[in-house]
Amino acid sequence: MIIKISHFVLCCIIGFVASFNTAYANFFGNFVGESLEPRISNSQLDNIRTVQNGLLPQYSRSITVGSALNNYYDCFSDTKHWEYFITAKGQKIIEYRCKLDQQRNTLKDFAEASILFSEVIAAYDALSVLYGGMLSNTDKCSTKQISIDEIVEISQMELIAQFAINLDDTSSFSHEYLGVKITYPDNMSQTINLPLYYFESLYSDSSILFPDNVTDEETQEILIALISGRRCAEAED
Repeated sequence: MIIKISHFVLCCIIGFVASFNTAYANFFGNFVGESLEPRISNSQLDNIRTVQNGLLPQYSRSITVGSALNNYYDCFSDTKHWEYFITAKGQKIIEYRCKLDQQRNTLKDFAEASILFSEVIAAYDALSVLYGGMLSNTDKCSTKQISIDEIVEISQMELIAQFAINLDDTSSFSHEYLGVKITYPDNMSQTINLPLYYFESLYSDSSILFPDNVTDEETQEILIALISGRRCAEAED
């Protein structure tokens, strides 16, 4: 297990692990840009309803996207929010956000119960010291030593899901992005980009960070993102 972990961590460090979310954008999905149109018209509301009432048949043919997200077990009811915007490249994006409740405890429980968490950190720390000199000054935050307690101590966690309306058929759409924004007690934050197939968790009501039936290697990748992201987290605006 340590050999596999070390190999993956080495790749992360040499590949400037501080930029994890950018370096692995192709695997984890592409985060789409800032809103250019803050006001919502009737046609924009129609686009939101297209997504809410639509299906992602690879996950369910009987549960709408809106039902899956609005009824996800871990979303605080008063934080569920749908938004429409257009990216600089002209993509019509529907975004869903909600603040998560139990995921913070899930992460703590996982850290306490799983030897994998401590093994990943130990391998990461060892290679950070060994290869830290290869990093630029701006990326050396990834070698900073942080305890498990600091990594799992979270003040807020927010789910982000994005969908793109197809321009050639405005009645259809695709899921484009899934991620979790994590804010820490010291007001630092990071965003973990998740594989698109983790959307299944929203339909099956399982943990979004550690879904059912994922491999150890997939879990390692999420842990590496959490560790490196915590070490290089930036202050909230």
